[in-house]
Amino acid sequence: MAFASGMAAIDALFRLLSPGDHMIVTNKVYGGTYRIAKMVFEQFGLQFDFINTTDMNSVVRARKPNTKMIFVKRPRIQQ
Repeated sequence: MAFASGMAAIDALFRLLSPGDHMIVTNKVYGGTYRIAKMVFEQFGLQFDFINTTDMNSVVRARKPNTKMIFVKRPRIQQ
């Protein structure tokens, strides 16, 4: 698939979920990703937890029986 923007791709990805599904999202996401999750998709019954996904213990603790997806960003490479 090809998308005209990153937000279009994220929107399509989020639409794979169903009401009641849970997603773990890195807390370092683009602000637009956070806003579309909280302001749009939560209204359709999706659940999101924004956590530090570089800490695997946090990821394990955030998992729920209805977790269907973990959304992470490519880490920024320090030069």
